[in-house]
Amino acid sequence: MIIKSILINEIDLKYSIGISKIQLGLNSLSLEDLFKLIEGIQKDKKGSMIQFFNDELILNSEHVFNACYFTIKAFINGINISNKKNLEFILYLATKRQIKQSLNHFGLKSMRLSNKKLTYCIISSSTELSLIDEIILQKLNAKRLTLDLNKNNYDKFKRVKDYFQISDNQISVVLKTYGLNLLSKAPTKEDLINLYKVLNDLICEKMALLSLEKIKIN
Repeated sequence: MIIKSILINEIDLKYSIGISKIQLGLNSLSLEDLFKLIEGIQKDKKGSMIQFFNDELILNSEHVFNACYFTIKAFINGINISNKKNLEFILYLATKRQIKQSLNHFGLKSMRLSNKKLTYCIISSSTELSLIDEIILQKLNAKRLTLDLNKNNYDKFKRVKDYFQISDNQISVVLKTYGLNLLSKAPTKEDLINLYKVLNDLICEKMALLSLEKIKIN
């Protein structure tokens, strides 16, 4: 599990985020059963959020952490788009207000369940985070897998960049603010680190713009 603690200074709120990947041990599991499990844990652990998601278009762990941050801020400030934190988180991952479209790309689908390899995140207090993770493992008879969200490669960079409709010009502009100038078709390892940093900045900017929307969708 990758864990990050975040403090929102203006209201002195500290919370922790955990991202994990597991291999299901159950022979069969429906989406409905999984959603019931999530709801049950969240009801027991007040203030916590659990969400399974499709990680194919996730740039890295910072992409997830930023979506969690904006989700929490949205509910604190009363500018949340959805009435549920789980769904709000998916909207911020996708940086879109359209629920159906966001779920289509980042929501969990039955195909993932049949594959039995699931990625999820937890938002909770630091004292509850590991406990919630253990409950999930036990209830699903699952084992932890190595989380590969932070593996950098150019194919993933291009796939995520294309999904978020970020142009080469936007990439170049931000690169120049860092004193860099590269858009090679065969980037070096260092180039790729810089490209990921820039793309993460631009995705985070899209989340910030989404947070300005005050249209609530019931």
